[in-house]
Amino acid sequence: MPVAFLRNRSFCTYLLVPMLTWILHASDATAGQLVQFGEPVGTTSTSLLGYMTKPDEAGPFPAVVILHGCTGLLPSHALMAERLRLWGYVALAIDSLGPRGRSNACASGSTDQPIDAYRGLDFLAAQNFVDPDRIGALGYSMGGGSAMMAAERGMIEQLFPKKFRAVIAYYPGFCERNSGIMVTSTLILIGELDDWTPAKACQEMVKRASDKGITIDIVVYPNAYHSFDIAELPPGWQYMGHRNEYNESAAKDALVQTRRFLDEHLAAATKR
Repeated sequence: MPVAFLRNRSFCTYLLVPMLTWILHASDATAGQLVQFGEPVGTTSTSLLGYMTKPDEAGPFPAVVILHGCTGLLPSHALMAERLRLWGYVALAIDSLGPRGRSNACASGSTDQPIDAYRGLDFLAAQNFVDPDRIGALGYSMGGGSAMMAAERGMIEQLFPKKFRAVIAYYPGFCERNSGIMVTSTLILIGELDDWTPAKACQEMVKRASDKGITIDIVVYPNAYHSFDIAELPPGWQYMGHRNEYNESAAKDALVQTRRFLDEHLAAATKR
């Protein structure tokens, strides 16, 4: 497993390298590397860190930016990056908290994360093995909400010339704040019983968008709670008063939906 040398010897870098290295080992990752890139807007950090995977061939490949939830970068995100590699995508899982000296954003959220998504997009677009016209975003919980914020028309998307070609949001936050007017194709995967990021709020957002002629795909899984895709969670686990629980049938179908959506909008997209 190659690990890129990080020249920024900041305190956060020293913290993150062991943490991300642990993630790679915990996920049995075999083909990824740690990367350092960008300069987050409006922060004192000099760069972001992430875990990047790519297929073995020369490319150029479609690519996906992965955005974590409020508890930060987890082994499950590295696993998704590895899965995307096997599907033929370059993947970049971004750590939006560690470089800013934070380990958790569940109480306050992260206003930087939607911009981090575009920093990741620009980084990927600059790689010779990535097709810059076929880059999507995939986010979880807070990261799902951030991915949708990044693609909401007339908001921060207008600050960046390059756009995401597709967005997938697993149990996203902030649906109640989003107009639903997206600049790109969007898929939401969420549990019916989610009491942290309620499905109803996202369904209402989808309805608002539909009333304005915008289609957002949404799959609501019966009997599924928040974090339904994380197999390591014990049954009925509570965090900050909310139930988080793995649901095998929902998790398996979500992977099918994810691959189908990416293949339709990125892998099969006509190059400009």
